[in-house]
Amino acid sequence: MDKGKYWVKYFGEAHNNPFVDEDDIHFITAGRELTFTHKKMLDDLANINIGPVKAFNIMRTMYGGFDKVAATKSDCKNYKRNINLYIGDYDAEMAIQRLMAKKDFCPNFSCDYFTSPDGALNGLFWADERAKMNFYGFGDVVSFDATYRHNK
Repeated sequence: MDKGKYWVKYFGEAHNNPFVDEDDIHFITAGRELTFTHKKMLDDLANINIGPVKAFNIMRTMYGGFDKVAATKSDCKNYKRNINLYIGDYDAEMAIQRLMAKKDFCPNFSCDYFTSPDGALNGLFWADERAKMNFYGFGDVVSFDATYRHNK
C-alpha cells in the first residue's frame, strides 16, 4: 500500500443514521414550500398593508403552528421581494393601465396623467363618480402628494 492512500476493505451500503423526523420536516428546505394558497394570502394581506412577517404570523396562528405553515418568515419575505423585483420599474405603468381600463367599466370615471420628456410619471389624476358628486356638493378638493418625502 502506497503512503497517503487508503484501501477499502468493506463497504456497507445500508443507511446508518435516521432520516429527518416527521415532526421536523418543516425545518429543512425540501420540506418547505409556499403554496398557491399561501401566496394568495400574502398578496391579499399586502393589499391591506400587512407585511410579509406579520402575514406569516397570521398564517402561523390560523394554521395552528410553524409546522403547519410549511414555510418560514424568510420564505414569505423572499416571495414579496421577488414580486417587487418582477414589478420593478413598471409600477407606474401598471397603475396607469389599471386606471385607464377602469374608464371602460365605470361610466363617470376620469383619469389623466403626464410624464416628463424621459418618460417618468410626473402627475396622475383620477376621479370616480362619487368624488365628482362630492366636489359638486362641497366645492372642495383634497389632494395628497404621496412622494413628498422621496423627492426632497
